[in-house]
Amino acid sequence: MKWSDVTVGQYQQLAEIGKMGLDDIEATQETISVLFGLTINEVRKLKATKIGKYVEQLDFLKTEIIPRRRTILYCKGYFYGVDYSFTDFPTSKYIESKYFMQDYVANLHYLLAVYTHELNYGIIKKKPKVSDFEKDAERLKAANIEEAMGVLLFFYPVYENLMKIMQPYSELMKQTEKVNQLIEKGLTLFLHSTDGYTKHTL
Repeated sequence: MKWSDVTVGQYQQLAEIGKMGLDDIEATQETISVLFGLTINEVRKLKATKIGKYVEQLDFLKTEIIPRRRTILYCKGYFYGVDYSFTDFPTSKYIESKYFMQDYVANLHYLLAVYTHELNYGIIKKKPKVSDFEKDAERLKAANIEEAMGVLLFFYPVYENLMKIMQPYSELMKQTEKVNQLIEKGLTLFLHSTDGYTKHTL
């Protein structure tokens, strides 16, 4: 087995195994379950010799993933074209990127959904509905991890540069928010001091 045989969904599950605090035997069993499509109970019933054969195929996990840039991602019967023309992206895509980049492994399928469009016989389908986003993201879990990382490797510097460009604006918004908070606090204190209403004199 090699990284080119691993999907985005499987990679995400492997990452979760690393957070579970398992011992070596338990972690190996969970890994075999994820990569070879067995339930954890099925793995636990395997003979040691069979487990050994599976373990021999896990050596690739010690190697690095080599990102492969593709214009089309294949996901179990569905094709998704990658939108590399980022200069035409609406601002909303950068906002989504910022949110999902906070945990790019757990959200990798969502990031792919941001950067791709479903294809129909090589042609981009009409603009997807918002309700399609979750469906597309779920399908993209079946994308190859090397190709997915190739997409991420392309867009991450773009995202980083945009954040630098927008930094002055972000700082301005933060300062404006602080001012609004001070105004709100002052207004609250004022209302409390006047029992919730102002008294006018004629």
